[in-house]
Amino acid sequence: MKAIKELLEAYIPFKHNFTSGQKCVKWAEDRLSYDEEENDEDIILLSASTEEREVKELSLKILERYIDKQFLEEEYCTGKFIVNLYESYKSGSVSIPRLDSIISALFVDLNYPDWLVMLSRNCEYATDMEEFRKPFEDEFLYIYETWKDAVSADEFKSKYDRKVSNRHDFKPKSSTSDMA
Repeated sequence: MKAIKELLEAYIPFKHNFTSGQKCVKWAEDRLSYDEEENDEDIILLSASTEEREVKELSLKILERYIDKQFLEEEYCTGKFIVNLYESYKSGSVSIPRLDSIISALFVDLNYPDWLVMLSRNCEYATDMEEFRKPFEDEFLYIYETWKDAVSADEFKSKYDRKVSNRHDFKPKSSTSDMA
């Protein structure tokens, strides 16, 4: 299947209800226009879909047929979505308040995984307190770099170190009056 990774990248944020299914539909339309998928009925149906539920079902059905199941696991999909969020943040197309709502929802949806604790907390605090921006950005970069090339959730977990995340905690500067 050509360009299946593009469908996965469109599906992940859609799955979490952060985008519409339009990119999935566009993917199917493109596949048909290139005439590379040999009249795959699901791709034809996806290209004509207008209802979100149907777009999700057909996209998932296509992905399940062509992608290794480990790439559809919830934690892996979330990690790869965070990679895209980081790139969007760095390009200026998503703000910290928007990231806070997304990351908080992902944190809850995944049942509070250890690797999202510091990122979620720092993002929440960075929405109101400028001094949390750097710790948030440091943690976001760390999570991004750890997920970016990971080919599975297990690989990510083998590279992730909570001690590194803990170093991205906000540390107030002590004043000389505190030492007296």
